[in-house]
Amino acid sequence: MKIGVIVHNIGLTDKELEERRNFLIKHALNVTDIAMIKSQKGPISIESAFEHEQAGYYMGMQIRELEKSGYDAFITWCAEDAGLVSSREITEIPVIGPFQSSCSIAIMLGHKFSIIGPMVHLAFIERKVWEQGLGSRLASIRSLGIPVTEARRDLKKTYLLLKNECEKATIKDGADVIILSCLALFGLASQLMEEIKVPVIDPALAALKMAEMQISLHLTHSKITYPPQVISS
Repeated sequence: MKIGVIVHNIGLTDKELEERRNFLIKHALNVTDIAMIKSQKGPISIESAFEHEQAGYYMGMQIRELEKSGYDAFITWCAEDAGLVSSREITEIPVIGPFQSSCSIAIMLGHKFSIIGPMVHLAFIERKVWEQGLGSRLASIRSLGIPVTEARRDLKKTYLLLKNECEKATIKDGADVIILSCLALFGLASQLMEEIKVPVIDPALAALKMAEMQISLHLTHSKITYPPQVISS
């Protein structure tokens, strides 16, 4: 199966893209091939509603160009699912969002989940949770207080901030599952689980496994919910 990962962050280098691809390949099925596809235009990072919509538009255009290139599914490399709905309207190929995938998994693992990320737009994320009908399952949304672009510059510092917020979410907020709300935090979930003893969902892996599942089950999004759109050039 061939999965295309659309990367919105135009500032990522080829080395950084390969690091992310290697992480996904390490956890993918043997039959899965992964291509990292960086948008040619868009924001450096997604930390606002404006950047979210901007990135989503360019993702849709990218998928439109790639949909006849043999891909079995696309993943948006954005933990807030930029471009997910609009992209599903212009292709029949499954388009998978890390945020939607993570929330779907979280409600199977516990009663209430908390969402934690670098620089969190609280109202924006809360609206997205309620849009999925999961508002009553949300324990809290917590921020590390650092920009997305800074998250991997000092991973030790980021990890300590993340661990601290995870502990607050479980002890003070009543969360029994944690969702990491930024793909820049990839690879940290497994270590966190060893220390805080609750499930921690890596959105990159949640999206990957959801994509592999939909491909293997020959499922894609409903055209009743996502009616096909003709996009002019």
